[in-house]
Amino acid sequence: MSNQETMTNASRVLYLDTQQATENLSGIVAIGKGRRTTDITFQLEESIVVPPHHTILLSVHSCNIPHSFYNFQDGINTTLTYYECDAGTRDTNQAHLTTYTLPEGNYDITTLLGLIKAEINGTLSATDFDCKYNANTLKCEWIYKKVDKRLYFDFRADQPTNFKEEIGFSPNNFIAFREGVSTEVGTGYNFYMDCESTLGLTTYELGYDIMSGSGSDNTNVFTISATPEPLPDPDSFFSAVDINYHVKELYLRTNITSHSVLDSKIGCRYSNILARIPITNDGDGGGSELESSISISPTDGAVHTLMLKVREITKIFLRLTDRDNKLIDLNGLDWTLALQFDFIETPKSVIPLSIRDVADRKAKHHFLKSQGKAKVKELKEFEEIDENKKFLNV
Repeated sequence: MSNQETMTNASRVLYLDTQQATENLSGIVAIGKGRRTTDITFQLEESIVVPPHHTILLSVHSCNIPHSFYNFQDGINTTLTYYECDAGTRDTNQAHLTTYTLPEGNYDITTLLGLIKAEINGTLSATDFDCKYNANTLKCEWIYKKVDKRLYFDFRADQPTNFKEEIGFSPNNFIAFREGVSTEVGTGYNFYMDCESTLGLTTYELGYDIMSGSGSDNTNVFTISATPEPLPDPDSFFSAVDINYHVKELYLRTNITSHSVLDSKIGCRYSNILARIPITNDGDGGGSELESSISISPTDGAVHTLMLKVREITKIFLRLTDRDNKLIDLNGLDWTLALQFDFIETPKSVIPLSIRDVADRKAKHHFLKSQGKAKVKELKEFEEIDENKKFLNV
């Protein structure tokens, strides 16, 4: 395939529609559901070949993704594990250990809290658990009113798939509350609600624990009240509700971008991210009012250009994921992407020689020149090989 673009300002654009993907790698999501369209492969019938001494610059020309995915998706953020035990203990007389799985869907915070309340009170056959959303503080309030009992949210048990950030339990606030002690966050923490009666006085308590095992020595109280209403958070342990925590941005990943983008999620190492696509929210933190489609167009202006270290592109893998590299489910809808390729002459890396290198080269040149033309040719070949060894890894 010709590469006339290398002598002009012209670009080559590759338009991709997931409906025409060569292969779908995501597999069946679940019985009765179709394949995801966010893990696919395109086999190029005409390869993109980089001519000698040239390099490809890659950028996202345009993209359109239907907002048909939910803010609560299976395998990402649909579980809440809870149980009841004696007040003041970690697990004495533990009962009703349950992992609640929220049906996939789009929820605002009021609807979500209503489902949690109905689930827990239904399991415990009571009306002792209550919660509400405070629109002034953007935080949730909680209480458990069963005397001498404690209700736990066991965030450790379902850490990879729970929705603690969505209801205001961000690890960031936990670290701050613990005065910078962050070692516990790796295993998570559990949140509890107590109700204790002493000498006829009933008190309600909120707290957390950071260790596993029985007993009360590993628990920490951060608010206490005699008022039988959902308790606010005077000590700022809770974070603001972030109902769209897992879908605030999408990550477009490919197999051809592995030397241009650094990602803090993997220790600021090089990643396969091609672009981060932000999603706007038209409501406050408690809502789920999102745009109907997510688009990138050439008129947006801001373009991140990546330099590819490849000589030929024959196959392109595409993945559309959330912040944790988990596949987004578009519920069967397709999306489109246009990639722009610009060809440039590979920049030469000029590395100044040290004084010692200059002296060595002069000595070699003087010696070989005295040996005849054959040795001079040998010297040039040697210098070309030596120069290539010093090219920067860009």
